[in-house]
Amino acid sequence: MHESVRVDGTTGALNGNLLHYTCASLPEHRRTLDRYTTLAAQEIVARKKSASLGHLIVDPPWTFFRTWILQRGFLDGHQGFTIARMAALYTFLKYAKARENSPSR
Repeated sequence: MHESVRVDGTTGALNGNLLHYTCASLPEHRRTLDRYTTLAAQEIVARKKSASLGHLIVDPPWTFFRTWILQRGFLDGHQGFTIARMAALYTFLKYAKARENSPSR
């Protein structure tokens, strides 16, 4: 679903980079990750989606590879590596929590 935006006035291009920092520190990011993986796991369970052992084994390394290599996170050095690791951890925790809370266990 695409939403449209109405602009009253002129539009233009930015002359610099738009930096988007969602967390001030790694511990804050971990707390956010814990909260969001809990919500994602609850959605998986509510929608009766699969949270198989395969998801735990295959999806986190794939997420790391996609983030680090395909999305060129390696160009960001250590920060890119950390982001790729956190993305893989998010994927793992999401499915681990979903499996833990699944009524079919």
